[in-house]
Amino acid sequence: MRESAVVDKALCARHRSNLAAGCHRGWRVRKISGPAGSQTDLTFFNNSAHASGFGWHLKPPHAPPTLNVFQNFTAFRCSTGMFYYGTGNIFHDDHRFIECGTGHFMNHLSNGPHTAPFYHNLVLVGNIDQNPTFSRGGVGVRGPKDNEYFYISGLTVINYLQSAVLHGCFETTCTMRYERIRWFNSTRRTFSYASQSGIYWDMDGTLTGYTNGFVSLNYEYMHFPGICSVVDEHVNGVMCGASDGSVRVRRLLVNEQQPWQLDGKLMNVRTSAGFDQVAYDTKKLSGWPVIVLENETFDMRVDDPNDFQELAFLYSTRPYVMESLGYIYNQTTPMDEAIIVHVNFTDWRDHYDADASTALASQKIGVREFELPGPGRLVQGGADAVRCFYKEPGTIVVNCARRSGTASVEMRGEVEIYWLPMTEANMEHACKCYMNEYGQTLLDALQQGKTVAVHCQEGVHRSLEFAQQLHAWATGKREETGLPISMPELPEEDSEQEEVEAAAVPSERIAL
Repeated sequence: MRESAVVDKALCARHRSNLAAGCHRGWRVRKISGPAGSQTDLTFFNNSAHASGFGWHLKPPHAPPTLNVFQNFTAFRCSTGMFYYGTGNIFHDDHRFIECGTGHFMNHLSNGPHTAPFYHNLVLVGNIDQNPTFSRGGVGVRGPKDNEYFYISGLTVINYLQSAVLHGCFETTCTMRYERIRWFNSTRRTFSYASQSGIYWDMDGTLTGYTNGFVSLNYEYMHFPGICSVVDEHVNGVMCGASDGSVRVRRLLVNEQQPWQLDGKLMNVRTSAGFDQVAYDTKKLSGWPVIVLENETFDMRVDDPNDFQELAFLYSTRPYVMESLGYIYNQTTPMDEAIIVHVNFTDWRDHYDADASTALASQKIGVREFELPGPGRLVQGGADAVRCFYKEPGTIVVNCARRSGTASVEMRGEVEIYWLPMTEANMEHACKCYMNEYGQTLLDALQQGKTVAVHCQEGVHRSLEFAQQLHAWATGKREETGLPISMPELPEEDSEQEEVEAAAVPSERIAL
């Protein structure tokens, strides 16, 4: 079995009219160092991948500064037709994913509101048989899980039968736009994930039957008569639309809540149509992504004796509301949008959940606190374990992110955040390098009585390594860390769980 047909992005411009077959990764794009790796005008034309784990594979993330056009690609019986860990500013024209387990799989997208569609004239075929009884294809398109502005213009879906074709935006309830869709022998169009899922925006009526129709996760409070309904084509979803195209379904993000005891609780939402509960998101939003229908009234209250003292509302994303959007076929027209929100307040200040206070958080959720000779605090744990420290003014949060790239420091309110990319494979050496660069600053903060909270986005091994090295320095054992002089280039980590979910070695091979 071949590993891949193309192993760096410098070669992409040379490869046309070729076939990759029986590979783990058929066509692979990786950014390389040197002048060849800095080119921005890549082309990829008239290539195919057959019976491969990934027909196309891009990781680590890469988004060129200028729009790149990739044309005429076919993935046939691959586990995943196209896999993108993270990308943007690429225009895919005239692609076909035929009998693939997953056609398109994406984690992150960095497009803007007016970027050309990610796919233009895409064809998905679930089964090539003339009279199929099942679909070999599972997911047709899994859009980004957390970023706005995913857009497809021109989609033909054939023989997916009962398999739901469109998925995505299940970590932030972002919006995905679709237009010019044709359906053949495919009765399940969208899939909405329980707890949180994206908003599908039908720009021309080919997804829902309504221009400016929308599909979102099915909440009872969204069952407005004559506007929203539950239909079989949209699994776990509710479809909303009107003949004049005046409907708008948006995400209302409710966050920045105080007191912190409200974190993690359900949000009760009631409208004239019904009642339901919205789950709190701890991973990306730190708040409640409430689906709302424009021009309606929503009563909200956290399912807890406590009530809000402070909170913020963010209605949709500005370009969706204020700007005309589209490509060369359709343009949306901005309209006045408004909702009414009722929020209860009951003074409960003497009855807060004291036994869940931040003082006891380390005992309840596994935060490790290191003993220091000075007045500062050094704590370490997983992402959920140290989440409360993001709200403590003056705290320094060190995020040992599992990714490649360069380190950065940012301010979020009165909290300073260090983003330090590393992998399990190089974490010891990477931590030593970061200690050489930032160790003295962190040590000074500890001596001033500040808190340094170290965590990973996933797991705890990287943050534990960094905290142990910082602790050794703070207790006068710096020589034990053996700090190097410079930071090496971080290798790509191929053990990403999402990549395993996206594709496995295909079970069926074909004769070529």
